[in-house]
Amino acid sequence: MADKRKQTLAEAGLAGQARRVAGVLLFERLWPLVVAVLVLAGLFLAVSWFGLWLVLPRYLRIAGVAGFGGAFAYILWHAARLRWPGLTERLARLDRDSGQPHHPASALVDRIANAQADAGTQALWALHQARMAQASAQIVAAPPKPNVPKRDRFALRAGVLLAVAAGAFVAGSQRDIRVAAAFDWRGHFTPPEGFRVDAWLNPPLYTGRPPILLTFPANGEAAPQSHIDAPVHSVLIVHSANAPDLAMDAQKGLAAQKQADGGTQYILDGDGSVNFSAQGSRLAGFDLHAIPDLPPAIQLTQPPKANARGSLTLNYKTSDDYGVVSAKAIFSDPVFDEKAYSGRHLVELPDMALDLPGTATGIGEAQTTADLSDSPYAGARVSLTLQARDGAGQTGRSRPQTMELPRRPFSNPLALALVEQRRDLLLDPDHFPRVRQSIEALLIAPELFKPNAETYLGMLHVDHTLQRVQGDPDLVKTADFLWQMALHLEDGDIPQTMQALRAAQERLRRALQKGAPEAQIRKLMDDVRTAMNNFMKEMARKAQRDGPHSQMQANQNTRIITPKDMQSLMDQIEQAARAGDMASAQKLLDQLQKTLENLRNAKPGKADPNQKGMAKALSDLDRLTRNQQDLRDDTFSEQQKQEDGKPSPGVQQSLQQRQGGLREGLDKLQKQMQQMGGKGDPNLDEAGKAMKEAEQELGMAGKGQGQPAENGGGQPGGQGQGQGRGQGNGQAGGQDAVAAQGRALGALRKGAQALAKAMQKGQGQGKGTGEGTGTGMGRNDGNGRDGRDPLGRSQDGLGRNVADGQPLQGASPAQQAQTILRELRKRLSDPNLPLQEKAYIEQLLRME
Repeated sequence: MADKRKQTLAEAGLAGQARRVAGVLLFERLWPLVVAVLVLAGLFLAVSWFGLWLVLPRYLRIAGVAGFGGAFAYILWHAARLRWPGLTERLARLDRDSGQPHHPASALVDRIANAQADAGTQALWALHQARMAQASAQIVAAPPKPNVPKRDRFALRAGVLLAVAAGAFVAGSQRDIRVAAAFDWRGHFTPPEGFRVDAWLNPPLYTGRPPILLTFPANGEAAPQSHIDAPVHSVLIVHSANAPDLAMDAQKGLAAQKQADGGTQYILDGDGSVNFSAQGSRLAGFDLHAIPDLPPAIQLTQPPKANARGSLTLNYKTSDDYGVVSAKAIFSDPVFDEKAYSGRHLVELPDMALDLPGTATGIGEAQTTADLSDSPYAGARVSLTLQARDGAGQTGRSRPQTMELPRRPFSNPLALALVEQRRDLLLDPDHFPRVRQSIEALLIAPELFKPNAETYLGMLHVDHTLQRVQGDPDLVKTADFLWQMALHLEDGDIPQTMQALRAAQERLRRALQKGAPEAQIRKLMDDVRTAMNNFMKEMARKAQRDGPHSQMQANQNTRIITPKDMQSLMDQIEQAARAGDMASAQKLLDQLQKTLENLRNAKPGKADPNQKGMAKALSDLDRLTRNQQDLRDDTFSEQQKQEDGKPSPGVQQSLQQRQGGLREGLDKLQKQMQQMGGKGDPNLDEAGKAMKEAEQELGMAGKGQGQPAENGGGQPGGQGQGQGRGQGNGQAGGQDAVAAQGRALGALRKGAQALAKAMQKGQGQGKGTGEGTGTGMGRNDGNGRDGRDPLGRSQDGLGRNVADGQPLQGASPAQQAQTILRELRKRLSDPNLPLQEKAYIEQLLRME
């Protein structure tokens, strides 16, 4: 019967469509089950990747996995019940897909109910079958329609898909571990007595960061996965005690390295993870994120500055995420304007070591001055690149900048010629016979250069050496000898003492940067003092050789730098180092080096008698001001004793005599200034009047202190009256004297400032003693203040006020605070101080 139906379908051309519709029906029944399996699997992955199994106890993990397993089994049970669609189902689906009436596909396999029907009935049935066969020939099976949206009206499958994507992002590299945690049904780990596991990450020393602890549970319970951020190249260290079968599973990001003792250490070189377990039970897991270490950066903050004597000053700024350990300036691609050196050379371009900022990390702004003038490349255009290195060995470079390598100026023509031959000898050694010819040419008429016998013998030595050259080392030694001869011709023995001084300063600078002990700092300070004394002595000898009327001045100063000034600056450096203020000590050391460089740059010149006289007058006026200040303090102290009823006999007369001596000294000084062609200063005239008034008040106070009683007649009452009046006159006179002395002191200071301005104006217009057009007092310092401090006062090269000699800059914060406190206390002792100002100063002192 079934075969006959298949034959009928084949004859009608529906056999292929019937087979196809069978697959469609099977897919429509199977696909919802597949979707259910996928949704169930996605839900399991999302739950796992979000770390649910890591926090659930063992029995809940078992229950959860069992629930997922039961749901999966239920889906499989439904899938197992599926059957292959029968012929009737397939034909019915074809009829539904065709949309034709009378079910033509099913009608083809129908049979007449009365097989013994008459001929008319049989003919009618045959006509019906023919029509159904004709209609079914156009039937085509439609594609499958699982209708999943009808089964999942709330689109839960989309939510599961979103949860899977988010869980995968959250789990990261721990996806496999978190899924496996669902099937960790091992029993609870019971730690034995004394169980302990300590683990930490040791960041590299250059980072300055403390160790990062990895926390373990104390009771053996499994801890959730932790996230740890640590610097790259951190070392994982694990110590355990009474931890049986402790196991560590290090994933990617941790590189194992064998140690000398046979152990293994793990270095964090990228993102990774590590998991710990004991006796098969998980203890803890850690996701490790490696913080990258970026290369350092360095850049110039100002254009390179070439100093007068060939030294180079670089101002720069460093930066890094942890710290900079060293920096240097690299020079390359030399080009000479006057001559091209294309062949081989015997020396390389020098590198310039850079000082790091005075911070613990070496990050910030700094300045370095170095003398590169001894390089044969001095005067060439070069490419300058700054390079900084951090603790990890990474380097960072600045953008290349073209500059001219400073050269040392030579005024002696023979010294200049020797320097040129030395450069040719080092940069073009294959043509050294030309150098020999030049030396022999100089020997033909040495009297033109006025060399002494020592220089002439040295040139003969060079000539003989070049005749017997056996290799490049001989040429290098000869070039060094030429350089030393040139320096000796130009400066005598000063280069040697200067070199020793720079070496001592560099050792002190390195010790300050490293925070060396106080004993070492003291020893290095003594070395600098010794080298500086030798340098100053040689400078003095050179000035003496230049002539009896010559003077040496630093370019930026208005007064001659003396050994006492240098010693004062050295004392400030030592005080800052003892106070632990290494940054201020380094700044003062830079100031000392700059002062010495300027002092060395000074050129001898004829001393201006007027300027010399004005300088002496300014010094005398400064001394007179200090003496007047001391006298005022003594007068005020005596006044306080009188108020307390304890006057000192004869002191008032002594004070009067001292005041008179100061007044006479001022008169003498004014006459000397007028003899030098100076105009009278009204400030000094005012100071003289105030001094005279103070002298008179002190005389009256002295008389009042010892005046006998009037009409006392030996009576007690009269005696008391006289004494009371006498003492009252003495106290009043003392107060008036202090007030007059205060006015005199203020006028003296104004006069000193006016005299300093006059000197500045005269030197700015006249011919300077340095290499510029002036001595520097009239020169702008780059800040628009013409060599003045922020208060408008003129300064000398050591940062002191030329009027009163007080230190204004270069001191450490602690020293500045002490100076301010002393000035406040001195100001508070002024009896003429206004009440508001007095109250304000007292409040400041109470804040101390």
